[in-house]
Amino acid sequence: MTGAPPQLSKQQKDEMIKEFITQKYVHKKWVSEAMTRRHYAVHQNSGGGGSTPNTPAAGSSGGGGGGASNNSGGAQLSAADERNLELHEAAYTEDLETMLCLLAHPSHPVDVNWCNPQDQNRTALHKCAENDSVLCAELLIQNNAKPNVEDKEKMTPLAVARSAGKHELTERLEKLAAKK
Repeated sequence: MTGAPPQLSKQQKDEMIKEFITQKYVHKKWVSEAMTRRHYAVHQNSGGGGSTPNTPAAGSSGGGGGGASNNSGGAQLSAADERNLELHEAAYTEDLETMLCLLAHPSHPVDVNWCNPQDQNRTALHKCAENDSVLCAELLIQNNAKPNVEDKEKMTPLAVARSAGKHELTERLEKLAAKK
């Protein structure tokens, strides 16, 4: 025989809510450990050989090898830059799950303002501006992405969004730029 759930006092409920908020937002426990392990296992097992698609570099022919760990000069990227590149690619493909996983994991930090040398020194926010990925851009903005970082062509994510006619994202980036 199953009974009714135990009644909690207001103090107990408040403590549970406080603990939930602490676990979710401070310790980021909402990121499933299984998802995180799977995500990093796939990335590490790729050997940097390109299980994650590269974003097309401006002026590239689209052909040829060059996995995630190779830059245009053939040198290996650091582990941190591989994670930064993965964030850049996730923003390009609008892969929110990967973005959340990368941004939420304090033991594997990423730089949301990292400039991709394989793609005109563009940031992940530039990629969102190109694709009008408002949700991905908002996630980056909430994680301190800067709207005024210039690429090799001296274009900011705001300028990219504006020139592409992406009105909603342009408006959001203008508000953010005005605050800075």
